[in-house]
Amino acid sequence: SLRYDASGNLQCAATRGNGRSGEDITANISASGAVPNPINSAGAALEIRGEVYINKQDFADHLGERFANARNTAAGALKQKDHHTTASYFLRFFAYDLIDDDRLIDEAAKFNLLDQLGFAPHGHLICDDSAATSTAIQDLADRRDELPFETDGVVARCAIATEQRRLGLTAHHPRYAIAFKFSGAVAQTLLTEIEWQVARTGTITPVAILQPVELAGAMIGRASLHHAGRVEALELRLPARVLAGRRGGVIPHIEAVIEQGEEAVILPTICPGCQGPTRRADDFLSCANPADCQPAQVARLIHWGRSFEIEGIGQKLAEMLFSEGLARRPADLYQLDREALTQLPRFAAKSADNLLDELRRSRRGSPRQLLVALGIHELGPTIAEHLLADLGSLAALRGAAPDRLEKIDGIGTTLAAGIHAALQQRSAEIDAVLALLDLQSEQQETPLDGILNGFWVVFTGTLEGCDRRSAQADARQLSAQTPSSVLAQNDGILVVGDRNSPLLSDGRVSSKHAKTRTLIRAGLKVIILAESEWNALIADAALLGELQERWGGERR
Repeated sequence: SLRYDASGNLQCAATRGNGRSGEDITANISASGAVPNPINSAGAALEIRGEVYINKQDFADHLGERFANARNTAAGALKQKDHHTTASYFLRFFAYDLIDDDRLIDEAAKFNLLDQLGFAPHGHLICDDSAATSTAIQDLADRRDELPFETDGVVARCAIATEQRRLGLTAHHPRYAIAFKFSGAVAQTLLTEIEWQVARTGTITPVAILQPVELAGAMIGRASLHHAGRVEALELRLPARVLAGRRGGVIPHIEAVIEQGEEAVILPTICPGCQGPTRRADDFLSCANPADCQPAQVARLIHWGRSFEIEGIGQKLAEMLFSEGLARRPADLYQLDREALTQLPRFAAKSADNLLDELRRSRRGSPRQLLVALGIHELGPTIAEHLLADLGSLAALRGAAPDRLEKIDGIGTTLAAGIHAALQQRSAEIDAVLALLDLQSEQQETPLDGILNGFWVVFTGTLEGCDRRSAQADARQLSAQTPSSVLAQNDGILVVGDRNSPLLSDGRVSSKHAKTRTLIRAGLKVIILAESEWNALIADAALLGELQERWGGERR
């Protein structure tokens, strides 16, 4: 992600990281010469996203003798401690997206602007229908080896900006785009054994143990078989000759079985972690009693430590804490003492003090970290952030019904039901942990006596004074809900950004704007404010009563 200021100067370059925060590589990308700087941004701050890569010929001519593959070499070049050495890696950059510029009505306009700014977008095609799209994807797949760079697939994206906004995003992906992956490099090898591993949820996952084989510059000896149903579908008999590949050039995967062995694979009826019984649900096998299963609980302790950024809780320590009875559950971590820790093998007083300091610091973590640390299926940092931003507090989330959760950006029916059920089932565990933590005051995040308590506030268009995330934070400070889309209920405010115009470039209002007008016509108490009026409101709460007198109105 490249961020340029209104003068066209590169302010920040960052990697994608974990999806919420990445690594600052501004100095490295600047030294590489791979991106233009400055650009003619016409007085507008811009964010441009793309890929850093190494041309096939450059890699073969200059780097192939030192490194195994171009992908890992490019990633490593961006993380050099001495950014001056980055220039020696022949890095290039091509842009594939330009974020939050309402001037652009479609993808063609976006790529035209990127070209004018000095970027080099590669291989974008505009297709009129699904048949043309399929033909284009197949053509690119056929010509894959002729391209000057390595690629693992094609992304198809809705071309019209208004449709992109209407379709929106989930926490995992944009609804207006889909990736078609090419098959990666494959090779034959022998699958000699299946190892069954217990995850922190109690799920028992089969892992294929392979005769090591080189794929895309790396030696592969293990590959996930995903779940018990996959083992059955392959009808595996050991040792089996298989076709192994790396999906997306990264993830080891069993593509097909070429020749079966003699020994049938039997799904375990005894958990490999605790020797207790297993249970089957559809394609998935799991430990029947994960609460007492050592590998599952050790994995939970490690996950808790990572979620709260607690240094020192790795595999060996977590196993020792569990086997010695010092920590069987996350809540036990906060009751550890120095004397007990120093009795552990090779755990000196200094190590004990460091761990206790880390645990004390983690007590003042955030509600978002707690939600992630619980390890609820598909509830990661982004979903946790959306839940708390919309509902305002952990207490409100625990009391929310599934149909309320479904209204939150990125939460579908299945996920809403799963989150609600998990929070109810683990209520006692959450209470026990909360009694030991000193999380950020939820009242500070969303004061209950704020002037907009009970209101929803939604933003549309480009804001002139700040970014949308900051504007939502301001609304929450006044106790408002900040859903991603307009709610069909009373006491709502739609704020239309001041930049350019509240109207889209083709003269139509945004989908949020149109829906709000429909609610107004239906008689709901909803108001549309210009950004300048919103700023006046948050500066002077007394204006709320005056504005409410014109329920159903907007600036014309």
